Amino acid sequence: MARIIKNGIVNTVKSSYNHCILRIALYVFVALAGAALAFFTYGISLILLIFLFLIKRERVQMIILKHGIEGEAATTEVLKGLPRCYYVCPDVTISGDGHSAQMDHVVVGPNGIFVVETKNHIGKIYGDDDDHALLQKKKAEYGSRYAKRFYSPIKQVTTHTRVLGRVLEQYGYKIPVQGVVYFSHPKTKVKVFSEEIPVFSARRGGKRKLKRYIKHYGGERMLEPSECKIIAHRIANYK
Repeated sequence: MARIIKNGIVNTVKSSYNHCILRIALYVFVALAGAALAFFTYGISLILLIFLFLIKRERVQMIILKHGIEGEAATTEVLKGLPRCYYVCPDVTISGDGHSAQMDHVVVGPNGIFVVETKNHIGKIYGDDDDHALLQKKKAEYGSRYAKRFYSPIKQVTTHTRVLGRVLEQYGYKIPVQGVVYFSHPKTKVKVFSEEIPVFSARRGGKRKLKRYIKHYGGERMLEPSECKIIAHRIANYK
């Protein structure tokens, strides 16, 4: 079983989720207080409507964040299944090359370093590595269908690998970093073509394929066990 290294910092997505809950609680309190005066003043009624809108908006954001938390947790469980010579660093934030990158998982092993970008989208996903945004088609409430685009995780993880590579160079390690995209929802159908960045889906054996890809990846340089440990801890505790 791979070794999980946590940085002791509150998970970025979980922190945002908790902030959403606090804001909703505040809005509900203000809305209830305003409701007591709504019968007497038009202005108060307008304020009440504004807070109801804010509550709805925060609730939507909270649902999105909840999906993200579940997706990252599912990916952690998959990566735990790697051999013990691998280190898994969840929720890593690194700044370098003029960019700040929040990485879902960084995996350090004897055959290379990997950045795994997780998406927990539901439905059908279409696109290729040249697309700035991928297309998602899904069923909404009451059976209606809709489509929307979201920023390509292929582009996203490409930036992350570049940032991490720069930081590793500062530590004296000139090691290529490989990006990986993983769609963690078991019912999501993924039809995304990518040459340099592999894309896996939990559907149809994606968990096994993701681990197999990492284990059999042919890195340019093999890392000693001591190097893996040092690099993993530096990445996990980067400040």
